[in-house]
Amino acid sequence: MRYYKFFKTMLMIITELIKDKNRHQEYLEAPMLSERKSYLEYLRSKGYKDDYLKKTSLFLLRIVRILPIGNKPLAFETVSVSIKCFCQESQLGITSEKHMVRTAMKWIRFIGLSNLDGLMEAPVLNSLFPRRQSRARMASAPMLAEREAFLKHSRNLGYSDNYLRLMAYIQLHVVQNLSVCPRIPFSTKEIILSAEKYACGGKQSDSNVIYRKGVFTRVAMSWLDFLGIQVTKNTSFCFNEYAEEYLRFLFDEKNYSKHTIKGKRKVLCCMLPVLGQIHPELFTMQPEHIDMFLTSIHKEWNISRRTLAEYISHLRSFLQYAATQNWCSDKLSLALKLPRLYSEDGLPFAPEKEQVLGAVQFYSDFNSKTNIRNYAIMMLLSVYGIRTHELVSLQLNDIDWDKETILFRRSKGERAQVFPLTVNVGNAIIRYLTEVRINDSSQKSLFQCMVPPYRGLSHNAVYPIVSKALRGQGMELRHYGPHALRHWTATRLVNEGFPLYNVSRQLGHENPDSTRIYAKVNLKTLSKVAEMNWEDLL
Repeated sequence: MRYYKFFKTMLMIITELIKDKNRHQEYLEAPMLSERKSYLEYLRSKGYKDDYLKKTSLFLLRIVRILPIGNKPLAFETVSVSIKCFCQESQLGITSEKHMVRTAMKWIRFIGLSNLDGLMEAPVLNSLFPRRQSRARMASAPMLAEREAFLKHSRNLGYSDNYLRLMAYIQLHVVQNLSVCPRIPFSTKEIILSAEKYACGGKQSDSNVIYRKGVFTRVAMSWLDFLGIQVTKNTSFCFNEYAEEYLRFLFDEKNYSKHTIKGKRKVLCCMLPVLGQIHPELFTMQPEHIDMFLTSIHKEWNISRRTLAEYISHLRSFLQYAATQNWCSDKLSLALKLPRLYSEDGLPFAPEKEQVLGAVQFYSDFNSKTNIRNYAIMMLLSVYGIRTHELVSLQLNDIDWDKETILFRRSKGERAQVFPLTVNVGNAIIRYLTEVRINDSSQKSLFQCMVPPYRGLSHNAVYPIVSKALRGQGMELRHYGPHALRHWTATRLVNEGFPLYNVSRQLGHENPDSTRIYAKVNLKTLSKVAEMNWEDLL
């Protein structure tokens, strides 16, 4: 009877967490049912949400099948190696591996099978960490004897307990995030990147981050030297690795948006490999190498002066950061000069009204479900002039049908703007929603792919839709993507006499000055002016 009640209680927990009924029996028949149940109940009593409990129950199901669980305590190395082998065989990522190891160690400590005997042979760590949880964390990590020996050596040198405790935490970070092996040398780049991760682990002030980075580097270098591990100076690694480190700085320190980081990564990953072919070492690169590179891409890539200026701006910012990291000389960024730009050079080229109407009507054959979706997309792009990111970010609840409004999340500035929903655009969207879209409650994106699993439309999927329609009109444009329709919307509004402020708001520009480029001279109007008879005024 008692077993029946226990089984029923466990079944209730599984039913609440696992919605797939076919898997309930799998969870109930796995070993150590009572231990798993008690741990889940403990986590629930601590206020953990069901999503976390569901993930934990899955990990526990795997753990009891992977680990050789018996009456003897389990060491960290046994847990780590077993889970690592399982993740490699199952093709699971490093993130899943870390989560499983963490869950396993917490659960093992909860049921009393954690190997804490190691601290009996580590008196320094035992004295530094009187709390049971902290001692268990230190004991379960790899290289206990090596960490204890270095701390004992440091104590003999006269370091305080507070500093020794800090050293112990740094050692813990090193063995958990770096592969420490006496036979394999370390590079300074690995240590620096690990120091960045360690220093920025919490909300720290700039001065504190610099201090933590310095302390981590000194302690890690000293401990590796104590172990006899060679540390090599790494001055020549892949240019793309330099770029990723630079982009990480922009995201973490400068708070650049993910969209901006993506654009910068695209440009740098195109330029830096070519620059590496001209001169493979950034540390010994000279200004003449930069000149050769710019001349090469300007000719071979057939880019405009304005595009070249944009590329130079990206490269100069990168080289300025590289100089602060001692990757290269500061002369490189100082040698970069922007090309002269003329007032009419690189002005946005927009298609004519008839061409845009033809492009929209390109998808007017509503016998095709794909055409119904693409027609709604073309209507949104041509009427509102929104960016690709703003289109694919649209969600179902962004349209208020009662108030007849639509909300756009601007890709720049992270702002949201509400606009009136025009009749033609609204009708196009309604037709798409009623006849085409798979109305799955779990999918919030307005526009979906046309094939299973019906995910939200990606950025890369929008360009072919617009390009096919514009090219179908037989026009020659500089660009055939969604931005051509954005240029047309802006140019149309300016030429019709709308104030620049209103046009700027329509386009989502943070600064109205960005809109002034569309206020170019209307050549057709000037032609009419030139043809007038001015003889009476002469």
